[in-house]
Amino acid sequence: MKPIGIKIPVGLGGQGYFDQTFMTLDAVKSNLVNLLLTNKGERYMQPTLGTDIFKLLFQNMESDLDIQIKENISQQVSFWLPYVLIKKLGVDVSPDNIDQNKIDISITFSVVSDPERYDTINLEYTF
Repeated sequence: MKPIGIKIPVGLGGQGYFDQTFMTLDAVKSNLVNLLLTNKGERYMQPTLGTDIFKLLFQNMESDLDIQIKENISQQVSFWLPYVLIKKLGVDVSPDNIDQNKIDISITFSVVSDPERYDTINLEYTF
């Protein structure tokens, strides 16, 4: 099998400098995690790559914060990763999480060309 991408989180691989992905769904998962963990403006020469999740977290708390985060994620994924089909997007900004200074994001996704195979990522943002 030939590698098709670099696995996130980046680590030492058995066949080279980086751990690699060999399946399309695994490569897409790494691309999605990379997009979600990148802040807009952080990437040199690509100022619109990334999300505004951290920016939204540090604004005044509004009742529709989860909706704003979902919209931001959906827009950025559809622009930067048009081959990704989001099946379910969950954002938990419950009072318990706010008191602990965190939000939980869960995304179930597939590749547009193979919608029957899917995977889920869970990210915890602590602020």
